[in-house]
Amino acid sequence: MELLGEYYNHRYGLDFRSARFPGIISATTPGGGTTDYAVQLFYDAIETGHHECFLEPDTRLPMMYISDCIQSVIQMMECPADKTVSENLQYRRVQFFTRRNCSRSSKTCSF
Repeated sequence: MELLGEYYNHRYGLDFRSARFPGIISATTPGGGTTDYAVQLFYDAIETGHHECFLEPDTRLPMMYISDCIQSVIQMMECPADKTVSENLQYRRVQFFTRRNCSRSSKTCSF
């Protein structure tokens, strides 16, 4: 999609903008995505005190809070066309979570 947008931008001057985000963390119940384990771990800790995860303890996955995601989209759409760049910019305000870090956090929280 990005390449098609860049083509139309160069060929026809179309103001094309796109964003590619990592896993998004929100307050809703996880829906089974790749990075949902970070949120699911806390739900499981509260409900059962136990969480099983298929990832190795130090596997790092990029995640972003929903409020940062929304703010990034707003800033991208409000940016004047002459100030945008054609490069694919990714992972603004991203944190990398590991299963080990999430497990430590869930143990230190008071539920």
